[in-house]
Amino acid sequence: MKSNEKRKGNNNQATTKMPTEKRGASLTPLQNGKWWKNRNTVLLLLAVLVITWVVISPNLKADFVNWDDDENVYKNENVTSFNVHGIFTTPVIGNYNPLTNLTFAAEYHLFKEQPFYYHLDNNILHLINTFLVFILILLLGMQPVWALFVALLFGIHPMHVESVSWVTERKDVLFGMFYLLSAVCYLLHFKTRKISYLALTYLFFILSLFSKIQAVSLPLTLLLFDYLLQRPLKIKLIIEKIPYFLLSLGVGLLGIYFLRKQGSIDPNVYSFVERILMGTYTLCVYLAKALVPYEMSTIYPYPKTGEFEWFYYITPFILIALGYLVYRTIKHTRAVAFGVLFFLVNVIFVIQVVSAGQGFIADRFTYIPYIGIFYVFAFALSRLYEQRAALKPVIIGFTLIVSLVYAGIARSHTAVWKNTETLFTYVLDHHKNVATAYWNRGNYYRDHKIIDKAIADYSYLLKIKPLEGPGYISRGKLYFDTKEFDKALDDFNIGLKYDPQNKDGYSNRAGIYTMRQQFDLAMQDINKALSLDPTMKNGYRNRAIIYFNRNDYENTIKDLDSYLTMVPDDAAVFDMRGLCKFRLKKYDAALQDFNTAIGLKADMASFYENRSLALWKTGNKPSALEDVKKAQQLGSKITPAVLESLDKEK
Repeated sequence: MKSNEKRKGNNNQATTKMPTEKRGASLTPLQNGKWWKNRNTVLLLLAVLVITWVVISPNLKADFVNWDDDENVYKNENVTSFNVHGIFTTPVIGNYNPLTNLTFAAEYHLFKEQPFYYHLDNNILHLINTFLVFILILLLGMQPVWALFVALLFGIHPMHVESVSWVTERKDVLFGMFYLLSAVCYLLHFKTRKISYLALTYLFFILSLFSKIQAVSLPLTLLLFDYLLQRPLKIKLIIEKIPYFLLSLGVGLLGIYFLRKQGSIDPNVYSFVERILMGTYTLCVYLAKALVPYEMSTIYPYPKTGEFEWFYYITPFILIALGYLVYRTIKHTRAVAFGVLFFLVNVIFVIQVVSAGQGFIADRFTYIPYIGIFYVFAFALSRLYEQRAALKPVIIGFTLIVSLVYAGIARSHTAVWKNTETLFTYVLDHHKNVATAYWNRGNYYRDHKIIDKAIADYSYLLKIKPLEGPGYISRGKLYFDTKEFDKALDDFNIGLKYDPQNKDGYSNRAGIYTMRQQFDLAMQDINKALSLDPTMKNGYRNRAIIYFNRNDYENTIKDLDSYLTMVPDDAAVFDMRGLCKFRLKKYDAALQDFNTAIGLKADMASFYENRSLALWKTGNKPSALEDVKKAQQLGSKITPAVLESLDKEK
């Protein structure tokens, strides 16, 4: 009997010890790791996924936002043309995410500019990641109910709304999926020693790196798994990670090169001390928002150099104190140190010690790192639940309340991503003088013909950044559209003074000069615009108008030919080219262009009028009369004398 009790005691001890490197050792509390055979676990997992879907699903009604969605998706020629070679050789706004852009290309090929499907795919990827977080935490030895809690926190945390609801941040949910798959396969390889799992670890890591540069932290995460699993720190352990580190180094250097080439890295604005303070402050904010997700924003503007608030200076001491507390837990458990270090190694490379981008804090940067914080949170609650029986109802109630609060905040926050206006209005509600927010919201108003609001946003932008050339040029275009030509010209002049390489400024100013019949000045500007961008299709169209007004029909036709190679379905341009050919007495060629124009747009009276002239000259007078009558029906003022004359001639 004693022998049996001793054997039973040893078995119990084996299930509570930290997993070791012993071949075939179970990494989960479930027998053989077959969690799917436990009905309650499966039902709870389904509940977690359903709750996550309910929280994030409002974003399916959201539009694209002009916060990089345009540059990454529908204005990205490599995406719209499904140019795989271009996708894998060309960064977008300084970011190298070819696999992410490849998914955009597939969606664009199938659905064009229908944002529903892009949001749907983001949501599906997030659900997959929520499931993978559950599997990962199980493999790290946590009981299923607490692994489910970690997965739920991951799925519904308000700080993750940005990663899921922003189409551009497909990078996060895609890299996150491959990152988690690689991590899971690494742990399965540790458990089973199957070489297939090791191969998959490398494959998914590479796919993750091609999805977003933030995946470079995976080798450090794998070392943390080794630490938690009590693998001895030997040279073999380091050597086996060398291929991972080499992959990270290669992609990391490539990413830095593209960011520097784009001009997104600015290392000279802040002092060394200020940069350290920005890093410690950012870490404190991320830690605080993991528990209390307050004041989330797409843009957190950089502090002004030399004007740091007092709380920046205490953040290093807060982190030192927290670090000491974590250190004190190591003699009791490795779990807390593991979770905190998991957060740290996965966020450290996006801490803006060297500034890159519009803001030095970003909600999206927490997508993977927060798994470590959620792990610590669940571990602490599980210990209390096991060791303090009286607290069990309190802990259950607390987890339910936290889940409900997070779910409510997250679902509400998805409304911020409805469109560009709601997004940047929310930013400006929290940070008043963010120039980028006024710029993007102004562009939205401009594109939707809300002219007064667009001018107001551009004007406020120019108060914040008075040397902002593109701001003047955009406002000038609006003044042009509202026929305030003097104001428009003033803005174009100022804008080009501050931004002398702005092709749109020259092209727009040429429009005013053309309207005022100052053709020499107009020609200078349009030639400058085309020298800056030979693919500027409207440049050829505008220069053709100048040539036409100068009665230079040969050069007009040349520019219209160039334009039509890029825009082959512009009816008005075919009509204009037909007029040029008519005036050069090339009547048959003119007739072909007029026919094409009418075929593209059959309700333009002027097209029929012009074609009637070509028909008359080619001897088809009955058809010429029919075209004149058609033009009259469509609104052209044709005098009775003309009709009578044509009627007699037929």
